[in-house]
Amino acid sequence: MLKYQYFKDKKKRNDFSRNEKLKILFSYMIQNSLFSDLFRLKLYLYNIFKQGAIKIARSRIKNRCTITNRSKATLSFFKLSRIEFRNRASKGLISHIRKASW
Repeated sequence: MLKYQYFKDKKKRNDFSRNEKLKILFSYMIQNSLFSDLFRLKLYLYNIFKQGAIKIARSRIKNRCTITNRSKATLSFFKLSRIEFRNRASKGLISHIRKASW
């Protein structure tokens, strides 16, 4: 089950990065008043009907641990869950990370 979620999330990330520039371009051209109204309407309709697959939003992408595929409590900088981060840090596998003591 976790492997399926990992591949699903990876596909969402790829789709978002591939279509992000096109989505921004369409929204700019639709809102730009320098183009004729008919052209903007055609772009709007094309964006709705033909580009229906560009519904991937950044908010739908889930951060996952690269080792355990855990979705909750993931440190985005290290791409590790808090449990895996703690285990690796205590073993000294993550450089410059030590247990704090004062």
